[in-house]
Amino acid sequence: MGVYILRRLLHAIPVLLGVTLITFLLFNVVCGDPALVLVGGKKVTQEKIEAERRRLGTDRPLTEQYLEFLKDTATLDFGESWRLQKDTPVIEMLGAGVG
Repeated sequence: MGVYILRRLLHAIPVLLGVTLITFLLFNVVCGDPALVLVGGKKVTQEKIEAERRRLGTDRPLTEQYLEFLKDTATLDFGESWRLQKDTPVIEMLGAGVG
């Protein structure tokens, strides 16, 4: 019985990595550049957009971003809300049932 449970846990690792990779890629491809969304406006300078990319970490290579995403997901650090309640940690919003 213990061997069966261990085997199932080992099979879960690639599944979880696959799900996180698909989630990460969909977020980056479908949603586009979050810096443009967050900065918004018509008269935004390129410097302001680049500063927002640095703050968000989207100026780094995708592999670095994915590894950071894995670390944050494993520690339940989902960042801060960009839309509903700005600058509120998402984990608090999930706990309160917001969204």
